[in-house]
Amino acid sequence: MKQIFHLYLRNYYHLSLSIILLISFTYGSAGSVQNWYYAVWAGLATFFLYNYHSSLSLSFDTIKRTPFLIFLLAGSIFAGFVLLKEHTVNLLFLFVACFFSFGYFRSLLPVQKPLREYILIKPLVIGLVFAVLTALIPYIQVGYSISESAFLAVSRLCFVFALSITFDIGDIKEDSEKEVITIPQKIGIPKSKVLACSLLLIAGLVDGYHAWIFLIEFPALIVLYFTYIYTGILILFSGILRPFWYYLLLVDGALGLPWLLSIF
Repeated sequence: MKQIFHLYLRNYYHLSLSIILLISFTYGSAGSVQNWYYAVWAGLATFFLYNYHSSLSLSFDTIKRTPFLIFLLAGSIFAGFVLLKEHTVNLLFLFVACFFSFGYFRSLLPVQKPLREYILIKPLVIGLVFAVLTALIPYIQVGYSISESAFLAVSRLCFVFALSITFDIGDIKEDSEKEVITIPQKIGIPKSKVLACSLLLIAGLVDGYHAWIFLIEFPALIVLYFTYIYTGILILFSGILRPFWYYLLLVDGALGLPWLLSIF
């Protein structure tokens, strides 16, 4: 059982499930029926990307050694474009998400290093990609305008940005060995916690305004506020001495918490 639990967390099954649930909540927050096809696709695409991103080098040796993995990654991207073919503007946003996801793991000319090796850009890119996939695209699908959907995605970006900083707090030891500089390493854990909580506060204020102008339903706002409070507690108690499951289960799980709370 312990090995299964370890596999479930380390291989990003939990992260993928949490993303599926978060997207489902997004549809529900707009009073719309869930598009499970898109939600499951986003979860699977995340699973393939995080587990097999080494195949993104696209070198001849990589293609020769892992043709099936490259086929899975390419197939998942193609499936996403097929799912969104009826929403032309979403195809563009999906391309943007794919572009930044590729750049996160592999260098993009004229950028000499992967984006995850830049202190501030790393969590910002994670927040941006997750905001596009879990908020911007779903809200456009249910009929919101591009400007309304983008405004709704702002709070999602801040929320995921805060989670990314928290996750980096737990990875300080591992990142030190890899010589990767992150926000907690640069400014310290206490200031990182302040920054992450500030991002949560911004997310809460923006979502409050979303509910005020009826972009999201009021029950969804209450669920989001409970999620932000839970996340804030995780941030305050985070540290390098926490076990790996604290971040992989609880921090990643904050993405799926809104859906779990909304069913009660």
